Amino acid sequence: MEWNNSMELGDKRRCRGVVSMKEIAIEYYPYVTAKVASRNFRKDIFLYPALITELEKVGLRKNQRKLTPLQLELIYKYLGLP
Repeated sequence: MEWNNSMELGDKRRCRGVVSMKEIAIEYYPYVTAKVASRNFRKDIFLYPALITELEKVGLRKNQRKLTPLQLELIYKYLGLP
């Protein structure tokens, strides 16, 4: 596998451990309020039924506020890096 900058960035993010959904949402939507960022981020996730299925398989619950490294990796796989 060939490494590039985005993979290295993703690798660094995986090392962060558990992170809040809001923190990741703000990375995707840095120019809006945290509340709007969170709402938009959740809408983005639900645009990908396959992503929801995979996230549920690794333990994502409907009102979960924290993301595990594996859940975050799946989100990056579908949405790309922020």
